[in-house]
Amino acid sequence: MAESGTQNSAAPSGPTLNRELSYYAVLFLDLLGQREAIASLENLKLLRDDEAEYYHRFGRAAAGIWGVRCCLIACMEREMRAAIGSVAYTVPHITLQMFSDTLMVYFPWDQRNPNGLIALRSLLLAAAETMINALASGIPIRGGLEAHTAIEFNEQVQGENFSSAIFHGGDLWGPAPQKAYELAEENDSYMRVRVGAGVPALIDQSAEHIKKELDADPNTSHAFVPIMESAKRIVELLAPDPVDNTLIIDYFGKAVGERFDAADVRERVGAAVDFARREYERFKLDREASRVADKYKRLLQYAEARQIPNGMVPPLAGK
Repeated sequence: MAESGTQNSAAPSGPTLNRELSYYAVLFLDLLGQREAIASLENLKLLRDDEAEYYHRFGRAAAGIWGVRCCLIACMEREMRAAIGSVAYTVPHITLQMFSDTLMVYFPWDQRNPNGLIALRSLLLAAAETMINALASGIPIRGGLEAHTAIEFNEQVQGENFSSAIFHGGDLWGPAPQKAYELAEENDSYMRVRVGAGVPALIDQSAEHIKKELDADPNTSHAFVPIMESAKRIVELLAPDPVDNTLIIDYFGKAVGERFDAADVRERVGAAVDFARREYERFKLDREASRVADKYKRLLQYAEARQIPNGMVPPLAGK
């Protein structure tokens, strides 16, 4: 599905937008607890009176989201390099945008391109590892992942009366980013990445297309069989949430655990669960923070359901 070169009929004059309508996989990650970090930077008197201290506080506050961003990028690049793709097809261009306390990652999804499945698996693994590392560092995250249609303004555009580009590569608009955002923001039960119905639907469509290619020409098995295996592994990274049956990225699950050795499980996953337990104990004592305490309680319920051998969470104390 693609409609390239669609004209901006709403604007009779000015710049012409080159737009491409396609399917996109979109991931939103929203870092929680950033309001306090931003509040500590609102006193501009401190900036005027003690610039060095203000910059110190700013850097310390921004370090969390910057660390999450770097982790997500590093994990994506590692997984994409390790994946076996088909050299006969293009590798989807993956875009990351960061604004305030939110990260958005997306790539165009062509169900005829088997490398889209490689990109999706890499994104799922990167999101799962980022969730674990962030929690272990004391940074809770909620997120949403959806696959649907969108338009990407994929070029810089400059009109006659503008001194600079008014649109830049990477701008995305349509149902895909909107639905991913809503999955992250609505029904924010606890720290997890909710997955929309469009993701398994497009996985099935892509797998069906690859199967037809294999049936038509068995000699292409060297290119497609490894990617069919990757499609199966993608499904294993998703699961109904044991807390409320919502489809999520199962970041404490067995399939993600295959990417970690035993030491990583004990250190990072254990640290993530310890952070959740400390936060639950802290917030449950505050009557005004009962809603936050409930989030950490549900996170601990998810961790309990994913204890070894049902996942990769080390045995919980007292269980």
